[in-house]
Amino acid sequence: MVLIGLEYWRRGLFVFGAGTGFAAFLRAFLPDRRQGLLRVRSRWFDVTVLALAAAAILVVSWGISPLDT
Repeated sequence: MVLIGLEYWRRGLFVFGAGTGFAAFLRAFLPDRRQGLLRVRSRWFDVTVLALAAAAILVVSWGISPLDT
């Protein structure tokens, strides 16, 4: 969010999308006792929603044009 606030839109969105993808990876492979707040609903639902959100954010980060052009 700091990168986005400092007008580094593409980098900020990429970091945000990569973090969401990493959360999907952790939710998929961590044991139940180590998941903490990543565990909201069933495993397949959480992984699917996180992976789709990560993909959408990454597509937007690659498609957005830099602010100085």
